[in-house]
Amino acid sequence: MKIIATLYNSSLAGLFFICLACFPVGNSFATDSNVLDPSSFSHYVNHFNSMEDENVTNFIPNAKSWEWLQKEIPLFECPDPEVEEMYYYRWWSFRKHLEQTGQGFVFTEFLTRATPVSSALGHHLMEGRWLHDQNYLDDYVRYWLHGTNGLQPLHKYSSWLDDALYQRYLVTGDRRFVTSQLNDLVRDYRQWEQERLSTNSMFWQYDVRDAMEESISGSRTNKNIRPTINSYMFGNARAIANIARLADTAKIAGEFDAKAAQLKSLVQEQLWNLDASFFEVLHDNGEFSGAREEIGFVPWYFELPDDRENFDAAWAQLTDTRGFSAPYGITTAERRHPQFRTHGYGHCEWDGAVWPFATSQTLTALAKFLRDYQSSVVTRRDYFDAQI
Repeated sequence: MKIIATLYNSSLAGLFFICLACFPVGNSFATDSNVLDPSSFSHYVNHFNSMEDENVTNFIPNAKSWEWLQKEIPLFECPDPEVEEMYYYRWWSFRKHLEQTGQGFVFTEFLTRATPVSSALGHHLMEGRWLHDQNYLDDYVRYWLHGTNGLQPLHKYSSWLDDALYQRYLVTGDRRFVTSQLNDLVRDYRQWEQERLSTNSMFWQYDVRDAMEESISGSRTNKNIRPTINSYMFGNARAIANIARLADTAKIAGEFDAKAAQLKSLVQEQLWNLDASFFEVLHDNGEFSGAREEIGFVPWYFELPDDRENFDAAWAQLTDTRGFSAPYGITTAERRHPQFRTHGYGHCEWDGAVWPFATSQTLTALAKFLRDYQSSVVTRRDYFDAQI
């Protein structure tokens, strides 16, 4: 069997924040009795290797995959073997996309395409921040900020690069690297403002350039105001402000704090459809799209919405079978909508089909909602059920 894997989505690795193997033996949390034994999990990788004829080989071949993984990833154990297997499969897949180029290491989106694509960049950084050796991601960040002969390839798709880079710093503690990128991140943000900022101080984007083509609300020609790019740019502005504080650059920190605050206010005021109780796309004619889409959960990925009952109500749609709850995953658009599953060509459908890119964003948003908001609209059980 041949497996042509794509690496769009952030896996369970980014959601299980603590596992015993993450602690060094000298830490008070870790003793010989609670550090996980890598050999207990090698059978998963042996099984994955047996599933395919390795038709594409990048930096780490299947034969050396477990040797590499046990050195690089946090080990994870849980009572549910399916969740455990899923965790190791995602890392096994992630490893397949590591490629060494003349410009250093990169992570590809498609195994059959050697050139990285920026649409998956945020997911890659959020995933890869848990690797033991961060040189791979250092190279990858430099590739996008310095190695593409200009920033346009990075701007082919919307991106939460800055936010993901700061989230990575919170894991690694590598202040030197993240502050060394500050000037480039500021320059990159300003270029986004030049290219995509509308007259109402919000960002517009084509759905295809959100990597979300053929959506009910989208267009390849209309400059619609979307919850996605505006949430990303809020997260990016907040991240730049935080990185500037790490670099003791108060002026930049203040400027980007103000940008983040303005976007937060505008998203809540302009993209919240009161009638639908949901964040929706605002068309360039000033009207809402009239479709609840999974991208309406993206603001919580960045903890943008205030903790208010009216905003919390959006999450009731997650478990509604007329909304986003389906037998095999979370749909990209509400199932009740008359245009559900009417737009796609069979391979790039954001009009209702389940899509891992969106599922990963929604699960991360849901995890943060459950952790940091007071609402009881959804529960931890809903989170677990949404993964399976």
